[in-house]
Amino acid sequence: FSGHVHNFLYNRHGDTDLYVVPSTGFVRPDYAELAAVAPEREGGRDDRAKLGFFVVDVHREGHEIRPIRTFGGTAASNHTAGHLDTLIDPTWKSPIGVRIRHAWNSSVDLPTAGLDEFNRKTVRSDGLLMALWEARIRHVVVPLADVASPGGLCRLRALAGRGMTLGVRSGGVPDAKALGVVASLDGAAVRWEIAATQERFREVVDAVCRAEISENLRLAIAPVAPLAAAGGAAHHFVTSGFDPEGGRLLDEWLAVDDEGVFRDLVFRVRADASLVDEVGIALGTAIRVAPRWVHGPRPRVLPASRPHRPAVRPASGALPAGGGISPGRRTLKGRIGARVLWWLNFAVERARAHAT
Repeated sequence: FSGHVHNFLYNRHGDTDLYVVPSTGFVRPDYAELAAVAPEREGGRDDRAKLGFFVVDVHREGHEIRPIRTFGGTAASNHTAGHLDTLIDPTWKSPIGVRIRHAWNSSVDLPTAGLDEFNRKTVRSDGLLMALWEARIRHVVVPLADVASPGGLCRLRALAGRGMTLGVRSGGVPDAKALGVVASLDGAAVRWEIAATQERFREVVDAVCRAEISENLRLAIAPVAPLAAAGGAAHHFVTSGFDPEGGRLLDEWLAVDDEGVFRDLVFRVRADASLVDEVGIALGTAIRVAPRWVHGPRPRVLPASRPHRPAVRPASGALPAGGGISPGRRTLKGRIGARVLWWLNFAVERARAHAT
């Protein structure tokens, strides 16, 4: 751990985690260049949202970091005391995951404010990572292209080493380059989500079946939603995922992937709909279609190159029986049942949160 008046930074060198902790007093204004918006005060020197400290728990197996933002506060009040109790409490975790759309591994060349007139400082913005850790969000999906470079893959491995459950996402029929990137993951990610149009379903399954993909990497399909539904308004932004009710696209996918090569189905939720209701409908759809896989042909066992590692975990931290275990060691019924149970736990937790 090191720190002064700098931004939060995290790196990994060999087996050593390196942290630059948040400043407690003020921030060097140079780092305001990392943001896409202008700083609030004093050209970035009084950037209070960056001020804070770490709570560090050291265990026999390693350590845990919990960032605490102070926003420049120096005295506790009844409100902040309750807030701190929640932030310091090590027992809770977020039950949701996020897709990262903004850059999370890019660097910016900063002028060094007179410290060196002939060079710039190259700095990566890790503010997004600190926000994820602050919110206890551990499940993250990034574009497959982000890990195509050695630097991106190294960064993904470092975050996986800190307990994050990472997935990658791509669009269209995987080509040789995409399959090569997936093969290089080797445990850095636990899930690969592919978005494809209905016309390319068969090509997607064929491409994956021809590739050497570890059985420990879960495959998920997300159909590209039609830009205009029959009798409905046209969408100007492309989205992907099955409708919670299933529908024609899901029936067509199940007919193509009749051996269950893809273990996960991605459902989309309308922005104006209730999350709890939509997840409940999607859960019912998953239960309805599960027997097609349970009683269908045995899925192809993909080659494994390393010991099994658990896939996505529920908020409690305990993986349901059968979740993420290879087909050779668990029945397909158990795997689907575990996935449905995970969604059930998720839906129940969200319903409770909605009610309170």
